[in-house]
Amino acid sequence: MAADLIGGVILTIVGLIAGIVLLVRHFKGVPEREMREEPLSETARQHDTDMEEWLTALKEGSIPIKMLGGSSPIILKQKEELQVVLPNMALWEARSVRQSVGGYGGPSFRIAKGISWRLGAFGAQSESHEELKAIDQGRFTLTNKRLVFSGAKRTVDINLNKILSIEPYSDGVAVRSSGRQKTQYFVGIDPKRVSVTVSVNDRKYEEPFTGLMLQYLIEGLIKRNEEANG
Repeated sequence: MAADLIGGVILTIVGLIAGIVLLVRHFKGVPEREMREEPLSETARQHDTDMEEWLTALKEGSIPIKMLGGSSPIILKQKEELQVVLPNMALWEARSVRQSVGGYGGPSFRIAKGISWRLGAFGAQSESHEELKAIDQGRFTLTNKRLVFSGAKRTVDINLNKILSIEPYSDGVAVRSSGRQKTQYFVGIDPKRVSVTVSVNDRKYEEPFTGLMLQYLIEGLIKRNEEANG
């Protein structure tokens, strides 16, 4: 027993030494530049700095954006101006889905090989949970006063001062507003087709328009309206 234990310990030590040797050989063969993270170029650092500055200004309401991907079906009210029009957007909402879960109650008795008889009646119970469902497809319009979705079956009109929260996604936003029980998801921005020109200190970048940009634009418009009314 002792000999087996000693033999096992020796094998473990030999295995560890062999692993360390292989690890050292591996890293000796890896170029130093691959072992450390490549630093960002000056151009990339400037781009990141400019984008952070631009997004901050957008959220503060300091940068106006007008990006009209076609005409808007809505009739503008007094002192209302178009900011963004996005075609081919989808409206999603949470919907309750019910399913029945049930079975037979009572004890079971074996009456033959592979055959059992269960006493009791079948009982079913309805369970409900929510799932996101696509509701409609249409055009998304943002003005300095409201957000409007115009679809074939549904129209959603939300005053910006009624918005409680916005959650960004890569291709849209989720909006929760007072007076509405459900969060509404406006998604479908195509980054390959929808872009915005970012300009900071005479430096310009053509960037894909994202849900985060849309969120900050809406928040900036809300802040400008509050300042104007305050």
